[in-house]
Order: sequence, then structure tokens, then C-alpha cells
Amino acid sequence: ETRELKVTVGRNDEFKYAYRIDDKDAPFDAAGEAWLAEVLVDIIRKTGIGAEERANRILDREGVNGLLEEVQLVESDYVIRIYLGTALSRPDLTPDDCASILEEAALAMDSDYEKAELLLSVAHHRSWSSSLAAAYVDVAATMESDYEIRRSLAAIELDEDTEQGVIDAVLQVAIRMESDYEVAELLIGLAPRCNGSVQLSEMYVQAASGLESDYEARRALSELNWRKGLSSNTVIGALVIAGGLDSDYESAEL
Repeated sequence: ETRELKVTVGRNDEFKYAYRIDDKDAPFDAAGEAWLAEVLVDIIRKTGIGAEERANRILDREGVNGLLEEVQLVESDYVIRIYLGTALSRPDLTPDDCASILEEAALAMDSDYEKAELLLSVAHHRSWSSSLAAAYVDVAATMESDYEIRRSLAAIELDEDTEQGVIDAVLQVAIRMESDYEVAELLIGLAPRCNGSVQLSEMYVQAASGLESDYEARRALSELNWRKGLSSNTVIGALVIAGGLDSDYESAEL
């Protein structure tokens, strides 16, 4: 069954409806209005038209759980990002609410770019908690693009108050990344936080051991503070890497 609706505005700002079903004129009655309402929701879900306003209405009426149920009916990652990003921008959300939203992002979204854009909006506009940071890293871990992973994880605020488990999770993600450049860039950003921890510095070296580029391996390992009492395992791990480098120059520099 093919339906067509043409809406025009008359001289008195009144809507005029020309409604056809299977190429035959039909009255635009209650059944037609119900069809239009269903079609409009589908259009909104697919195109994102009015998505931010609609997300706020759902949040006001049904809360975070209502919005997450709506997201499950949306096919476009771009539109999902608008819905979830709108929720994450609201100051009244609790850290647990934010973590739930990010968990939904990991499940519902396929696009690494859209995931990264959502994470960056979180990084730039919210204060950190352990649950939020852990959920943030979990979303990054679902990505395949090393560039988007590094872009996302580099934005997280990692300081002396960050739980070690969060840094541990970031390093675990770094260990499985394939791009030498992106891994090195991520590790260099983490180096100041890893210098004060035996476990983290050892994981740092483990992540660096996967680098095939002599230049990137030397660049990453040089960022650790070797004058500040790192563990023997960390030093031995770095020396093993240095001994395996093909470039005499990079090995000597390290």
C-alpha cells in the first residue's frame, strides 16, 4: 500500500492536505493522522530532525531509562549520539546515570567516530568519577580505530586522584592497539601518571613492547622518569626492548 500526503499552507495560514492511497484520493481522517504520526516518528528517528528537543522531552517525562528505551529504536549512530549527548549535557545527571548512558553507547553504536564524538563531549563538559571514567574507557575499548581510541582516551583527565584501575584499563586498551604512532602518543600522555606506580610503569613497558617502530618505542620509553626509582622489572623490560631494536641510533638513545 502506497500513501502520499502533500501539505500546503493556505492564505489564512491553514494547512491543506492532499492525501492519496495507491494513487487514489482519500480523506485525511483519523486513520490518516495516525499514519502520519507513525511516519513522523520514524523520520525523526532516522534523520535526527528535532532529536535534541525530543530527547529533552523524553528525559523530562520518563527519565534516563525512558531515553535509553527510545535509543534502542533508533538505527542511526549519528542520531543516537544526539540523544545520548543531549542527556549527558544535562547538569542534573548523576555519575551513575552518565555511566548507564555510556554503557548503552557501547552496545547501541557501531561507528567509532560517533562514539569518539560522544566521549569527547563527556570529557569536555563533565567532572570525573571512578564509575564514569571506567564506563568511558569501556566505550573506547569497543572501538576498532586506533586514532579514535587515542583521541578519546587522551581527553580523559588522569591525575594523582584517578583510581589505578582506570589507568590499568587504559593501558590494557593500549596494549591491543596496532598503530605504533597512536600507541606512542597515548603512552606519552600517560607517562606522568605511571611514573609513581610500580604496576603501571610495568604495564607501560608492556604496552611499549608491542611497538614495531624503533623510533616510536624509544620515544615512548624515554618519557618515563628513569631517575626516579622505577622497579627492576620495568628497567629490565625496557632494556630487553632496547636490545631488540634494529636501529643502533634509537637503541643508543634509549
